[in-house]
Amino acid sequence: MISGSVFSRTAPAPSFSADDYRVGPRDQLLIRVWGEEELQTTEEVSSQGTISFFFLGDVKVSGLTANEIRNKVARQLVSQGYFNNPLVIVQIKEYRSKEVQIHGAVRNPGIYYLDSNYTTLLRLISLAGGPAEKRGTTAYVWRDGINHVLQNQDPEAMSAKEPEVEEPGDDSEFQIPEVLAGVDRIEVDLHRLMDQGDISGDVVIHPGDFVLILTIASQEVQKNFIWVEGQVKSPSQIEYRRGMTALQAVIQAGGVTDTSSPNRTIITRIEEDGSITTVRIRLKDISRGRKSDVPLQPGDRIMVPESFW
Repeated sequence: MISGSVFSRTAPAPSFSADDYRVGPRDQLLIRVWGEEELQTTEEVSSQGTISFFFLGDVKVSGLTANEIRNKVARQLVSQGYFNNPLVIVQIKEYRSKEVQIHGAVRNPGIYYLDSNYTTLLRLISLAGGPAEKRGTTAYVWRDGINHVLQNQDPEAMSAKEPEVEEPGDDSEFQIPEVLAGVDRIEVDLHRLMDQGDISGDVVIHPGDFVLILTIASQEVQKNFIWVEGQVKSPSQIEYRRGMTALQAVIQAGGVTDTSSPNRTIITRIEEDGSITTVRIRLKDISRGRKSDVPLQPGDRIMVPESFW
């Protein structure tokens, strides 16, 4: 299994234009010839990638755009002598061939059908109603995972509705399908992507991908909390919020005690490479507006020391 944080695209930029959409099995097409009312039909693309169009019989359409299908049907009508210059109209009535699954900390988890050849993680989260309140800082993407999940399922039993057993934003009861055990997994840092706006981590989501947005409760604690310790009135573990600062965290911990030395406060931070960084801040000066407040990161530990006298 492959696992690792992703902050660059490993695939060409996705196409979101409906004109570029490539048809696949289970898509439904409306096809008609202008001025010929009897030559109008709605067809579902078969598992073999074909549709049936009146006297032309089976026409292979899988992998083609609507415009390419229009040209193909028109050429066959001409080559077989039925028309001289037919105006064929092809519309995609239902998008059903490009499926993705998203579960966990989103408002409407479930199966979704793309109306584009690809999408991105942010677009998919938006499609699922946006992140839930207790969204964590990690997402997992199993590449081509849904094909493994669906291979033994009845397609008619599947829908884009939220599973009844899954509450929005709750992955505590969600069981990752065992068939995904051997599928490559990509890890995405949602804190950098959604909180810091680093869109280099907005990975391309392919048809067939399986996405899980972790909740705070299901992740490693250090990815979602900060700690305020030492000479504060209520030393505690505090849930990290985007934009949280050192002074805000100390105030949330009840403020400093009478025996504290706030201008010798130390923030300890574990960096991505595992190294430890310590930063001394003058908390008293910050509270008086003499120094700028210090933004925090998930996992930070704030230590307010005791005064020497």
